[in-house]
Amino acid sequence: MGKSYFMPKFKFDKEKYKRIMESEGIQATLTRLHQDSNQWEIEAFEGPKGYQPEMWTELDEVRKFSRELWELALENEGKSTH
Repeated sequence: MGKSYFMPKFKFDKEKYKRIMESEGIQATLTRLHQDSNQWEIEAFEGPKGYQPEMWTELDEVRKFSRELWELALENEGKSTH
């Protein structure tokens, strides 16, 4: 299988990750989000167009959502241990 590339300009889709969470759970969702965000960061700096500051700025939304998911995971973990 060949190398896959992300589009130079991505659109962050929270619904994609919500569907993953519903079908595969929080850990799979966090793993996928972090894998995707790593690729987006690479694209923002090293993609065909070089540094794209607008993509870097959009990653703030991804980071915020990641923290929300982590908080949810920790909250659910606390509920399952009590």
